[in-house]
Amino acid sequence: MLVFALGIPAASAGRVTVLRTTIGPTQLRSQGFGYSVAYRTIESGGRTRVVIRLFLYDSDRWRDVTPSALRADEVDTIDDVAFVDRLHGWVAGYNCARATVYLYRTSDGGRSWQSLGAPGGHSCGGGPTYLSFPDELHGWMEPVSPNAPAGELLGTSNGGRTWKQLTTTPPCLAPIRFVSRSAGWMGRCLFNRSAGVAYSTHDGGRRWKPVSIPVPDEAMARLDVPQFFGSTGVVAATIGNRPADEPGSTKSVAFSITRDGGSHWSLQSVRAVGACPMSIYSSGVWPAAIAGPRTWWIVGGARRPVVQVSVDGGRSWHAVVASGLPARRCSVVTVSAADARTAWVVAREQGYNTALFQSTDGGRTWTRARPSRG
Repeated sequence: MLVFALGIPAASAGRVTVLRTTIGPTQLRSQGFGYSVAYRTIESGGRTRVVIRLFLYDSDRWRDVTPSALRADEVDTIDDVAFVDRLHGWVAGYNCARATVYLYRTSDGGRSWQSLGAPGGHSCGGGPTYLSFPDELHGWMEPVSPNAPAGELLGTSNGGRTWKQLTTTPPCLAPIRFVSRSAGWMGRCLFNRSAGVAYSTHDGGRRWKPVSIPVPDEAMARLDVPQFFGSTGVVAATIGNRPADEPGSTKSVAFSITRDGGSHWSLQSVRAVGACPMSIYSSGVWPAAIAGPRTWWIVGGARRPVVQVSVDGGRSWHAVVASGLPARRCSVVTVSAADARTAWVVAREQGYNTALFQSTDGGRTWTRARPSRG
């Protein structure tokens, strides 16, 4: 669970009991830059409340850059965070009572934030809002409603000041990643057999088409969002032992690549992983990370987490048993990697707690991240 030592406001003087700590949206964007959202549920004076913090990791130091307007807008959860560089970023958070998504923007690395109003609705049914910004001006926002299921896709060309509805029928309820003003991808589709399919757009999100990406056992695959490095793209698929519309367990991770911007894909590597739960709503784990066109990570295991790293596009792999990660069954939730040596993992600890861990030696040893001490 987020072992970020979050400060408790002075107004909470007296006995404070920490009930839960968890990690929200987290990404290591480069060796020296990333972000992580932390939640701490505390009880004080007979009242229970959740403290939300957004931390930036910049040049080996952590900073608390939480937008101050979150409290005034009574934001319950930060759904997503997007940074295009160390200075320019956006935060989407929702207010459940008002069924509204609030948006905030920074141009100085989180030292100050501009409120951009409430450009979208929210179902308050457990569905997140996904953000994607390939540059400082052009962005996309996808509020989803899994209890419908339904969603919409909005676009901006002025950094989020105004938004235009592009479609009310996205192909699935899933994260998005735009690589240019026109080209974007969607993966991690839920609820049906399209979980084994990725979607692409070439007109800025107005129209989407399914893309055939070769993976083993397609009906049992959950494709992640493809990641691009110029015209070279890589996508990881978590393969289960049951079809995507049935509960099952993880079986392997497959990597496919393209060298022509996504028109043609080929299967490159398949690696076995431990059996961990996969539901029809979420795989429960996303054990792979793409650090570069040839540098790929897998962190997972039914018992002790095992780290597998390839630096040659899946031709060979180096595997080690991770030291320092929780040893509980299927502890790893997500992985984010910057290069062949540096990565972050969000992992489950006792109860429902989750924590952020970091490695700088290729996954051999891991330590807890403690942002408030940076």
